[in-house]
Amino acid sequence: IYTAKIQINLGVISVFKGKVEEALIYFTTAGNLLEQQIGNDHVDLAIIYQNIALILISKQQSLDLATQLINKSHTIFKQKLGIESVFTAKSLGYKGTLLMEKGEYQEAIESVSYTHLTLPTIYSVQISVVAVSLKK
Repeated sequence: IYTAKIQINLGVISVFKGKVEEALIYFTTAGNLLEQQIGNDHVDLAIIYQNIALILISKQQSLDLATQLINKSHTIFKQKLGIESVFTAKSLGYKGTLLMEKGEYQEAIESVSYTHLTLPTIYSVQISVVAVSLKK
């Protein structure tokens, strides 16, 4: 687990340095290590799935893989932390962002609207972003 945590930290540093390809390698390595050591339904792994998905979304690459990873992370957070967890709600917010990138605006609104009801202060901004995008 220690080696995986180092990989995660290196991935985060790479993102801050703008080296997202390098970050993908670190996050993927960390994910593989954690899957082997603690199984595929741990909250730490869900965070890695989200990190990888967010990089893919920002690069407009592999949106189908990003969708799978966001859905996996949401399922883990919901099962392990419950529906009212900030992590569960954030995963729905990220799903809304992904759906918006894919041009699926109605689905994005539905995903983000649910998070808005759960955590109104955090997600009211995302709903506004989706609404503005619809007007374009």
